[in-house]
Amino acid sequence: MKELSILLCLDGSAQCKYAMDVCFEWARHLPVRVAAQHVVDSIGLWDFLAHDEPGLVGSGLYMAAREAMYRELRSIGETLIEVYNSHAGSSSANGGAFLDEGSPVREIYRRSADYDLVVIGHHPSQLRSPAEERRRFARFSLAERLAYYIKRPLLIVQARSEPWRSIFAMLTVRHGLPASLAGIMDLGAALEVPVTICFVTDGDHEEERIPERIAALKRLRADSKWPAPAIASVRNSVSSWTPSVELAPDTLVALPMLDVAESRETALGVPVDLFVRHAPYPAILLCPEVAPQAQAQAPAGKARTR
Repeated sequence: MKELSILLCLDGSAQCKYAMDVCFEWARHLPVRVAAQHVVDSIGLWDFLAHDEPGLVGSGLYMAAREAMYRELRSIGETLIEVYNSHAGSSSANGGAFLDEGSPVREIYRRSADYDLVVIGHHPSQLRSPAEERRRFARFSLAERLAYYIKRPLLIVQARSEPWRSIFAMLTVRHGLPASLAGIMDLGAALEVPVTICFVTDGDHEEERIPERIAALKRLRADSKWPAPAIASVRNSVSSWTPSVELAPDTLVALPMLDVAESRETALGVPVDLFVRHAPYPAILLCPEVAPQAQAQAPAGKARTR
């Protein structure tokens, strides 16, 4: 396997620590180069405090507050970089660390062009269902927004996990075999863990198409070194955002992401932000299927300030 270059999104959360542990665990077994990035959200800070015109008080108080908060945020970022470097040490996997400034989504998107994989920690929603979320409030985490725009595979780590012992790839028969399946199979072979390919159907005669997909998979494997994957199928309601599948906590769940019109969905037909927000799995690998004429555009935002 060629060297895998990883961009790790750095913040102070426990989930980020779990994501970093995954990267360094890989580095013990694979040729891996890990670079960390923290972005000082100067754009969000400005939007939070700025007003078009003075109201009850002048803008001076807000400008002073912004400067004080900016200094603290940058100090936190510098500390995160220092702590990361102390963990990475002199390892050959250490690809350095970057402290950037601007819109986090835009800056991560920019740097991700130089890496094979983006890794981020994420705290999933604690609400019981997407319907309850919509009734209560909207929540868009950095991982949710990145999943919409990113052109690289995105590994989302939500819990402390032991080294993975299996990969569970969820596909549908209506889309054929996604190109990103090759990367999923390559990863399974490199980690020496078995891969299960689960075809998710809606029950409307889609099961009849599974044999032809299996035949296509055999042709895809003909010139590869992939071990034969296990094959499974599960029926899922069209209205359900994810199949009800019991998986061991040491399983990596992998799904293709498809650009559909002006949106992006998982291969299950669910908006990626909704899936990321509620998926209960400890780790999720989302692989974009980006067609040249239908790529998600770079996230809009103000120009970088440094």
